[in-house]
Amino acid sequence: KNNKEQSVTDFLNKALNVTATVQNDYWDLFLKMETLKVRQEALKLNENLYRQKKREVEIGTLAPVQLANIEADIASKESDIITANKSLIAAEIKLKKSLNIPYNFSGKKFAVVPLDKPVVLEPVFDRDQVLKTAMKNRPDLNKLILARENKAMNIRFTKNQLLPDLELSGKFSFVNEEQFLGRALPPFDELGRNKHEMQLKLSYPLGNRSAESDHITNKLQLQQADLNIRKKKLDIAAEISTTLDTVFKNYSLYKSRLKSLELQKAKLGA
Repeated sequence: KNNKEQSVTDFLNKALNVTATVQNDYWDLFLKMETLKVRQEALKLNENLYRQKKREVEIGTLAPVQLANIEADIASKESDIITANKSLIAAEIKLKKSLNIPYNFSGKKFAVVPLDKPVVLEPVFDRDQVLKTAMKNRPDLNKLILARENKAMNIRFTKNQLLPDLELSGKFSFVNEEQFLGRALPPFDELGRNKHEMQLKLSYPLGNRSAESDHITNKLQLQQADLNIRKKKLDIAAEISTTLDTVFKNYSLYKSRLKSLELQKAKLGA
C-alpha cells in the first residue's frame, strides 16, 4: 500500500514540476515578446529624433557631431533588437519543448503567441494557512513520510525475528483407513481405533547476529528518516517565508514603478 501511495506521490511531484516548467516558460516567452516590442519602439523614437535633428543640421542650427551621436544610438538599438529577437526565438523553442510540440509542426513553422497577460493583484496571504497547506500537499514531504512508514514496518519485522517462535501442530487419522479407500466410509463409530497427534515446538534465537544487525540498521534508518522529515519541514517553512516576502516586495516595487511611469507620462504631456 505504501509503495502504491509513494508511486502516486512521485507522479504528482512530476506533474507539478512539469506544470511549473510550462508556466515559467510561458511567462518567459511573454517577457521576451514585450522586451522586443520595447526595443522596437526605442528604435522608432531614435529614428524620429534622427530625422528631426537632421533637418536642424541642414538649416545650420545643430552641429553635425550631434547627428553622429544619434546614428550611433540607432545602431546600438538595432543591435538590441537582434539580441531580443534571438532571445524570443530561444524562449519559443523552449516552450514548445516543454509542451512536447515539434518546432516544425506538420512541416510548417508556426509561432506560439501568448494570449494571457499577467494580472497584478494585491497579495493577501495567511502565512499559517499557507504553511499548513504546503505541509499537507507537498509531494516531496509526503514521499519522506511514506518512506518513514516503510522503515517502521521493517523495524517491526526485524524485531519479530529476535523473539521466540512457538509452533503448534496437530494430526488426526484413522487406523487401517486403507480398507475404506475407493468406497464410502461407514459411520464414524464403526471405524474402530483412530490416531491423534499434537506437537508443540518452541524456538529461541540465540546469538542471531544477523537479525540483531538488521534490527539495529533499521532503527538507525528510522532515525535518519525522522531527521529527513524534520529538515524538509524546516526547508518548506523557509521557502514559503522567502517566497511570500519576495511577492510582497515585488508588488511594492511594481506600484512604485507604475507611479513613476505615470509621472513621466504627465511630464511628457505637459
